[in-house]
Amino acid sequence: MHTTERVLMVVKTYPTPSADHGETVCTAGIRLRDGAWVRIYPFPFRLADLEAKFKKWQVIEVPLTKATKDPRPESYKLHDVTSIKLGEEIGTENTTWSTRMKHIEPTIMPSVEAVLNGIPPKGDQNWGPTIRPVEIQTTGAQFSAEYVGEAWTPKEQAKLDKAEQLALGSLFQTATRAYRPLEKIPYDFYLTFQDLTGASYTYRILDWEIAELFRRMRAQHGSPQVALEKVRHKIEDQILTAGNRVILILGNVHFQYKQRQLVIDGFIYPKRPKPRPAAQPGLFDSED
Repeated sequence: MHTTERVLMVVKTYPTPSADHGETVCTAGIRLRDGAWVRIYPFPFRLADLEAKFKKWQVIEVPLTKATKDPRPESYKLHDVTSIKLGEEIGTENTTWSTRMKHIEPTIMPSVEAVLNGIPPKGDQNWGPTIRPVEIQTTGAQFSAEYVGEAWTPKEQAKLDKAEQLALGSLFQTATRAYRPLEKIPYDFYLTFQDLTGASYTYRILDWEIAELFRRMRAQHGSPQVALEKVRHKIEDQILTAGNRVILILGNVHFQYKQRQLVIDGFIYPKRPKPRPAAQPGLFDSED
């Protein structure tokens, strides 16, 4: 049984090799009828036809089926990729993100610990929310990268070798584009930060836009070092500025393994409102 929902898409992670589907992308957004987060996984983003390729912060109409094996309340499966209809895009509105924040604000958790508290002990199926925005302090937040190699591991490559056959043969059978091998990003990206309670964390960044920035800059400049600097500049100098209110979209890795391991699925960073200047006393105002 599936239902068609209107979802404001907010999260899109860089593709990863999958034993079942060759490669998959985790996507998530806000269901507009009730403001709830929904995780749509797997999503055949690179193999999907253009009619299904949404942009972040775009509303889509999508048929969803509740995931039966994944007990997390936000988890849904894509029923039919050919039925997706692309809707309006919601912009940054002169950096204020006003409309976007109307959807995000009610879902913001007060701390990282509040997100972790939604993850039950292993074996317990009583899950709370596991994909949520959390506001962080910009001061002291730092980007880092760990080199993990240029090539996929043999196990990962084996998954990717059958990606086209699996994708075109079953779940993603409607895709018509030729399969392009998935490029490995040779670094894992991390952010060390404090939430508003002062607790410190270091989490891996899976946001597709960050990985894609590295990929494009390396291709443009022919240098991974230059590409890394471009990513660092984007995160530390453009996102994590004192003038921005920075909110991370956090989600846990899996419902069976690494349950309490959170990752950064995306960044939200509207400009903070400028403080209003203090009223100046009038020429004839009394000082008494």
